Amino acid sequence: MRTCTWRWPSRSTSARVLLAALLSAASVFVVAREEPVDEIGKQEFLRSCAACHGESARGDGLVAGLLLVKPPDLTAIRKRHDGRFPASWVYRIIDGRNAMRPHGSKEMPIWGDRYRADALRELPLPLNVSADAIVHGRILSLVFYLDLIQED
Repeated sequence: MRTCTWRWPSRSTSARVLLAALLSAASVFVVAREEPVDEIGKQEFLRSCAACHGESARGDGLVAGLLLVKPPDLTAIRKRHDGRFPASWVYRIIDGRNAMRPHGSKEMPIWGDRYRADALRELPLPLNVSADAIVHGRILSLVFYLDLIQED
């Protein structure tokens, strides 16, 4: 595994990102636990992405053989982007703004409502946390994890 190579614009943004990731952990686990951000991202990946992309993130998931388009190797995102990890582009794919055909439409993505704040607003949320913060934390933890697993 590699270390994170993308930069945040400011300390206040970094603090908000850390807070969002921690809130994401609270929404996934009933009892708050101290876990490294990469472990939170890995659990998010296993929950939402591994069925198609595989636990290794190389496109070898359990349902990959049933799909018309083979899932890409997510450990090679940096290679496909001239050595840079396009964090904001990856974020927009997950939140639906950069729709990828195999992922479904923005309105009906393959992972359902997990990354849609409007779907969470009807649920009782922990500690009066906003649905937007939970979804943002989930997506950021996943983007961070994907950056960490990039291979050279």
